[in-house]
Parts: sequence; C-alpha cells; structure tokens
Amino acid sequence: MSFFSEMRRTLALMRKEFKEFFRNRALLFIVIYMFSVDVYSAGTLQMMVNNHPLAVLDRDHTPLSRDLQEHFQTPFFRHVAQLTDEREIDDMLEFCRAAMILVIPEGFQREVASGRPADLQIIVDGTDSHTAQIATGYVETIVDAFNREQMGKRLGAPPEELPIPKLDARLRIWFNPNMNESWFVSLTELFNVVMVISVLLPAAAMVREKERGTIEQLMVSPLHTYQIMLAKVIPMVTITVIGTMGSIFLVLRPAYDLPLRGNVFLFFLLTALFVATTSGMGLLVSTLAETLPQTIMLTLVVLAPMMFLSGSWTPLEAMPFWMAKLTAISPLRYYLDIGFGILMKGNGIDMLYEQVLGMTVLGIFLFGYGTYRFRRMFS
Repeated sequence: MSFFSEMRRTLALMRKEFKEFFRNRALLFIVIYMFSVDVYSAGTLQMMVNNHPLAVLDRDHTPLSRDLQEHFQTPFFRHVAQLTDEREIDDMLEFCRAAMILVIPEGFQREVASGRPADLQIIVDGTDSHTAQIATGYVETIVDAFNREQMGKRLGAPPEELPIPKLDARLRIWFNPNMNESWFVSLTELFNVVMVISVLLPAAAMVREKERGTIEQLMVSPLHTYQIMLAKVIPMVTITVIGTMGSIFLVLRPAYDLPLRGNVFLFFLLTALFVATTSGMGLLVSTLAETLPQTIMLTLVVLAPMMFLSGSWTPLEAMPFWMAKLTAISPLRYYLDIGFGILMKGNGIDMLYEQVLGMTVLGIFLFGYGTYRFRRMFS
C-alpha cells in the first residue's frame, strides 16, 4: 500500500470523526459549555472575602466604641446584627447568621484614653478556615489603622507622621500589578478544561465504536493501528485547540481584558502538543470503559489526581515533600507553567524547554501505553 493511499484512508476516517463529533449533540454541548460558560464563570469567582457577616456586642456604648465599629465597613464586612447579650453569640454562629462577632468590653474608651492597652474580643466561625483566615487578616489591618489614628489624636500629628519605627517595604508586583484574580482563576480553569477535553474526546470516540460494534471492523480493515489512533486523535486535537482559541479571544479577552504578552502561536502549538500527548490517557480509559457514561466516570477518576498534583488547587510549595515529587507525573503541571509563562509573562521556548521536554516525555509514555493497551485488547 502506497503512502498516499494510506493517507487518503486516514483522512477519510478523520472526516468521519469530525462528522460523528458534530452529530453528537451532548458531547458538542459539553465542549461548547466548558470552553465558554465554565471558563467565564470561573473568572467571576473571587478569592477575596467581601461583605463578611459581622455582629457586634458593644458593652461600652461610647463614642469611641461606635467609632471602632464604623471602621468595620464594606466592602470587607457587613453588619448583620447589634447584640445586647453574650448569650446571643452562640445562636448567631451556630445558625450561620454571622461569621464573626466583635465584642467591645466595658471601659474600652477609658482604657484607650489613659494610654493603657485595651482588649477586644473577636469570635470567628472557623468552619471555612480559608475564609476565616482572610477575614482575621482584615481585622488585624483595621485594628492597626485604628491604633495609629488614636495615637495621632493624642500626639496631635497625622498617623503617617508618627515617630513609629517601621519598615519601608516597596512592593513591585510583576505580570499582574493590579492583582486581578480573574486572570489567574479563569486561565487555570481553561487549562483544566483543556485537560478534561483532551482525555474525554478520544475516549468517547473509541467507546462509541465499541457501543456500535464497529471497532472490530476497524481492526480488520486495511488500516494500521497507528492510522486508527491518528484518525481519532487529530480531529480531537483540532477541536480542542479551536475551543481554546475561542475561549481566549471570545470570552477571556473581552470579559476580563486578559493580557497576551507572549507568542500566542507558540501557546496554541504547545497546546496541540499537550492535547496530543495527553490523549493517551483517553485511549487508556477507552480500553476499560464499555459505555459513554462509564467513560465519563472513569475520566473523572483519572483526572482528579492529575489536577490535584498539578498545583492548580494547592501550590507545590504547600505540599508534603513526597507529594511534591509526585507532581512530576501530572502533565497538567507542565502545561500550567507553559500557559502562564507564555500568556502572562511573555516567556519564550528558551525559558520553557524543561517544561516542554517533561510534558513531551510523559505524554509519549502515556500515549504509547494507551496504544499498547488498545492493541492488546483486540489482538
């Protein structure tokens, strides 16, 4: 069989895969939804804490205690109740009517006026430890500002001119100077979506052949196994890359003014490489699943540890030593570094070659093992 004859048959099978994909309305809807609504929704999420529900028990009832309460204002805190008895505190926290209680003790103004330390009690609902930690940080900042304000009044000088020893920390934030969380969160979600689609689509294509009983016909056709693999993978790579382009240019750029500082063509080229290599996991899933619902469930089982070990949920520095070493087996870890490096930092291939090499080697292993399992299943 000549090379051109093999190519024509492979292209014919690829056309069939494109047609099958666009005829499958459920799968088409999943892809469109994940590259548009899912990525956009992720960008609207904020890691900051705003309007944290606060209740106040003021036992001092003085102008200074009321002044302190006014410092706990939006956007960080939202006053939900003014308590009159400490027995109300338990109900406010247990019934989730407030997440933080500010208790101002009797004699607060007297202690401050005399220059002695004055106590405050902050009771925090620690059920959501991340939110509680951020809200507690807000409290420390507010109380520090209040202290400087009162000291300035006693000394007759503005707070910024007080002779208080301090460090002159001049922060310079690169790549995201306004600390726009939407850029990081939406891009992270997009990279996760690319990972999901790159595994799900090849697996679904193979399982669809199993459900229809046509996989045996493909195996006895004049096509080689690698041609069948390419005919399944290349259309899915094309669809995923087009979806990524649409997500960036039609969703993230217009909605969040996402900067594209590096070579966008290089990013899409490496995205295609990532999808092609990661599709090996899809082939592996297809050897274990018999139906599309099973494919989706197995895809979730495979992807969960890959995402957890990528650093998208937990920074690598915060992981135990042994778990940080395991991240080397997650292709998404390398893709995250590549994506953020190119789009946010403007890095070139000369600064990302280690990530590209790691992703390629791991991808070749995954693709090779998936192909081996597929051939063994029908040999």
